[in-house]
Amino acid sequence: DAALDAAHQALAVAPGDATLHLALVELFLSRGWRDLAADKLALLGRLADLTGDTETRAMIGEAVAQSFADDVRLEAYRPQ
Repeated sequence: DAALDAAHQALAVAPGDATLHLALVELFLSRGWRDLAADKLALLGRLADLTGDTETRAMIGEAVAQSFADDVRLEAYRPQ
């Protein structure tokens, strides 16, 4: 709970920090909240696409490859 609170508080200060969003994805996964984690990645992916942030898109690709290889919602973010 403390880690989730800390991550959300950090996002309040730095809402565009992709590493914080990815940390939340990991925390969600550790709690078994796979759908919430996938939704978070999809939203972060859309933001990365809108801003042209290739570094964030690559980090999303790594997360998808590790934990969401079978999730069609994240198909566009799978590494080729």
